[in-house]
Amino acid sequence: PAALASRNSMGGAMDNGQPSRTALFAAAARAAHLLVGGEPRILNDTVAIRLLGDQADALFSFHLTHGAHVVLAGMRVIVTARSRYAEDQSAEAVHRGIGQYVILGLDSFAYRSPLIDQVRVFEVDHPATQAWKRHQLAMAEIDEPDEVVYVPVDFRVDSLKERLTLAGFDPSREAFVSWLGVTQNLTQDSIDATLAVIGDFASGMDSLGLIAREYDVTPQRQRAEQPEHTARLSAVSAQAQQERRKVFPPRLA
Repeated sequence: PAALASRNSMGGAMDNGQPSRTALFAAAARAAHLLVGGEPRILNDTVAIRLLGDQADALFSFHLTHGAHVVLAGMRVIVTARSRYAEDQSAEAVHRGIGQYVILGLDSFAYRSPLIDQVRVFEVDHPATQAWKRHQLAMAEIDEPDEVVYVPVDFRVDSLKERLTLAGFDPSREAFVSWLGVTQNLTQDSIDATLAVIGDFASGMDSLGLIAREYDVTPQRQRAEQPEHTARLSAVSAQAQQERRKVFPPRLA
């Protein structure tokens, strides 16, 4: 549909109604962690592979055939560890009585967490990405919990605070906010505006964010030993990099 063929301001360019490649790569890494990674599992995301649908095989191919490669292994660790940390922190918040959980970006928490009946989840994402996700949920026969509120936001033109408030979010009450990885796809102005909105929420609010940078961590010797695979990885990285408007370096201690 034409409505899906737009630009995703939270995750890079849309491609024929699909979410950004970076969002799909992250979902694939979470799903592949269960198939490639060893015990103990960092994150048990059994929903990710079902969300990927008929794209799963293509997105899994690197992980399944070259899962031990340092770049792919590192990607799986980063993606699963940040989500595990976010979910551990959100669980503590829920146990303290916080009843609102705002998730910025593509996520599967609400469809697999036993805490879903104790917290209202506001899923904030670009309208086209949300349409794709809800279609994938329907195709996979995954129910949408009553506790989930979908909040379509185009950060180029929409007010996050206004959209959340219209969706039933109470900015005067405590909330937990998770914002993982999507910032590298936004302009500085969009990031500043979003942080300002979050900062205006209740003083007791917990928030968690992650700003990531793509860089080559493949040892030089391994690049020489696996030139073809490294070239393929480079092509994938370049494709993802084209979608980014802004990349922030990691903060130095």
